[in-house]
Amino acid sequence: KKEEKKINKDRTVHHHHVHQKQTELESQDDISIENSNIKLSFDSATGQLKSFLYKSSGLLVPITQGFYQYFSSDGDNVSDQRSGAYLFRPNQYSADPLVTVSTNILDSVEKGVFVQEVRQKFSNSVTQVVRIFGNESFAEFEWTVGPVDTSDGWGKEIISRFTTPLVSNATWYTDSNGREMQQRKRNYRATYDLQVTEPVSQNYYPVNNAIYLDDGNARLTVLTDRSQGGSSLVDGTLELMVHRRTVDDDYRGVGEPISEPGIDGRGLIVRGRHWVILADVASSPQLHKRLAQRLAYDPVLFFSSTNQKAEEKRIVDNVKPMVNMEVDFPTNIHLLTKQFFNDNKTYLIRVNHLYEAGEDQTFSRPTNCYLSTIFPQQTIAEVVELSLSA
Repeated sequence: KKEEKKINKDRTVHHHHVHQKQTELESQDDISIENSNIKLSFDSATGQLKSFLYKSSGLLVPITQGFYQYFSSDGDNVSDQRSGAYLFRPNQYSADPLVTVSTNILDSVEKGVFVQEVRQKFSNSVTQVVRIFGNESFAEFEWTVGPVDTSDGWGKEIISRFTTPLVSNATWYTDSNGREMQQRKRNYRATYDLQVTEPVSQNYYPVNNAIYLDDGNARLTVLTDRSQGGSSLVDGTLELMVHRRTVDDDYRGVGEPISEPGIDGRGLIVRGRHWVILADVASSPQLHKRLAQRLAYDPVLFFSSTNQKAEEKRIVDNVKPMVNMEVDFPTNIHLLTKQFFNDNKTYLIRVNHLYEAGEDQTFSRPTNCYLSTIFPQQTIAEVVELSLSA
């Protein structure tokens, strides 16, 4: 039997505003992790994120991050449609925070030569490690969420939300299959007059690897390690769906709720990473493009043990590099595919330009790419320019 919940069924669009007190962003009591490029400050009393400094431009922005949950709709006076595997439909227009701003979530702080991290515990089922590496220009937020408790009879959909005072004018951007960034406007469609009946889900878009917003000066970019739903329901905020567990079927074909029990029957535990960039608008595209490729194409490591020294030597001696490792692709060019055909002699190479026209003053320009130098062991038979849908 479901517990009674005071859930807001009003589907009216409500306008929220971010209010920031004009107080000193950094104090001597703050906990901080930093390298030569960025500095993150955390409140010493709570361990919650407080500000982000991008050193090369001196850009200091107040920012908080936390986890929130939407209760899944089981139908209301507008529609009997339920939230489920195919449809995200919360029964409230504002998610509930898992902790208050005064809650102490600090678990520990670790500082090493190559990695510094702040470990946070939001609840028994939500933890996070915020870390920076070497002299990188991004912060990694590695979250572990689950199992999601539905014992009260309510489905829940968990988000990670970043909040800043940036005035983004109801506009944000998401990538299109990892390619061009598409402009999104809250409660708006370019080709028809949108009737807002679902102010949350109607403003959610697929995020394959990046979502960002800016105020013309500073840009907040979040890179994802998997496809997720994302939105900016309030100016200056970005949110990404990290876990879902529902108790109802949405009647779209699956025939069951999205409620995997996991090994112990309590539900799945999900772990993922968000790479966060907060920099000036001019610097952001280069950081975004380079880091998105790294996150999407993380090396896969394989290990094996053998005592057969002769076999090891034979393998090493016969390995010939397919790519000239001393010659790299231009910074704005990406090797997308190297696909062998059945004869094991012919293969298909696909390369693509990473930048959109006008996105970056330097790297959006056409670039020369000398394939015969990069692939010295092969003969280039033909080069054809194609569109993405070729």
